[in-house]
Amino acid sequence: CSGFSIWIISATMMADLHPWISISRGCCGAAALFVALVPTPALNLFGIGRAIRNKNRVDLFSLLALFCYVEAFGFAILLQRATAGDLIFFIPVWQKLWYQFGELMRNMPELVGALSDAAPLRRILEKGTASARQTNGQKLGCTKGSLELVNVSFTYPGMDKPVIDRLNMAIKPATKVALLGPSGAGKTTLLRIFMRYLSPSSGVVLINGQNIENIDKDSFHNFVGIMPQMPYIFNTTVMENIRLGKADASDEEVYEGCRNAMIHDTIMARPHGDNTQIGEQGGFLSGGEKQRIEFARLFFKAAQGYFIRRANG
Repeated sequence: CSGFSIWIISATMMADLHPWISISRGCCGAAALFVALVPTPALNLFGIGRAIRNKNRVDLFSLLALFCYVEAFGFAILLQRATAGDLIFFIPVWQKLWYQFGELMRNMPELVGALSDAAPLRRILEKGTASARQTNGQKLGCTKGSLELVNVSFTYPGMDKPVIDRLNMAIKPATKVALLGPSGAGKTTLLRIFMRYLSPSSGVVLINGQNIENIDKDSFHNFVGIMPQMPYIFNTTVMENIRLGKADASDEEVYEGCRNAMIHDTIMARPHGDNTQIGEQGGFLSGGEKQRIEFARLFFKAAQGYFIRRANG
């Protein structure tokens, strides 16, 4: 559309020039509209499918629009309405402007995806801190308790089929439960419900007999420890990464956390020990070592329950 608009402007500027301009301009405009509006599969029937495959529509339309301008300038120079210097000045300006526009169009799918991902975050931010924490909720009354699902169902917006359908499950204190199943079975969705990232479409989740939706979020997060599939590892030392779990932890407390996570010997075997720089996103660590770093952080919390993704690492 932008290229076609530019063509219209040039057409208006040169409307009173030689009749040849009108004919050439009309052909270029028709070609531009044809490329812009006709679906790519249909273009193969007209023998220009290769051009579409080798050059995307943005680049192809840029060439057509540039041709229109050069054509108009050429006739303007012949009729002494413009100079060659005007044309030489215009071409690099055009390239700079169109490059930025082309980059915008090429990145448009990623921009649209980022905007859709930002929508849930915006809703959270608009709720405000007090509402998000639900500070007036119930407090968890005991240090150890059961986790129970009662007739829980969940359906994502826009879907007809529920991901979780009337699930009943009881997890007793001091037990380990593994959720196994193929991709799309609902494991991640169920874990997000446990972590209160999602709310059930129907049914209730109970901790110690208390509805999880009514529990104060600070109290809930003190009760559980959460380890994502890809832990957040920062480009600093092992010691400083583990201290994110407790900023004022002593060296001995960090070592104890590493021993509990069974990574202490691995760390100390490195040339710089616990002062080893582990790179951006933990580039010098394996996937399992990253998870153990996160485990060491969680041990500072002394939570009563842990939700872990991909614990087999």
